[in-house]
Amino acid sequence: MIKTCIACNRRISGRTDKKFCNNSCKNDYHNSKKIKLGQKESQYLSTMRKNRMILEKLDIIEPIETPVSYLENLGFDQYGLNGLKVIDDNSVLTTCYDYALVLREDKVLISKIKPGDTKMPF
Repeated sequence: MIKTCIACNRRISGRTDKKFCNNSCKNDYHNSKKIKLGQKESQYLSTMRKNRMILEKLDIIEPIETPVSYLENLGFDQYGLNGLKVIDDNSVLTTCYDYALVLREDKVLISKIKPGDTKMPF
C-alpha cells in the first residue's frame, strides 16, 4: 500500500503509521488548522462586539422591554451572546458583555449590569 502525505500528497516512505513526509509538512498542516480556528474565534468576537455596540446605542439606564424583531432590524445577532441561564419554562437569561437580556417569546427585556454587581438585574 502506497501512503501519501496528508499535507502535500507526496509519497511517504518509512514507518507505516507516518502521516507526513517531513516536519515542514507536519508544521504547515497543524498551523493551517490553528489559523482556521482563530478566524472562527475572531468572527465570533466581532459579532459579540457588534451586539454590544447596538445595545450601547439604546442608552439603557433602567431595564427596557422591546420586541426581538426591533433588535434584529438593528443588526443584532442572537449568536453573539456570551452567557446563558434558563430562568423558567418561558424565559432564558443571556448576557452580552455588561448587558443582561431575558428572552420571553417574541420580546426581550434588556438591562445593563453595573460594575461590581454579583447578581443579575432581574
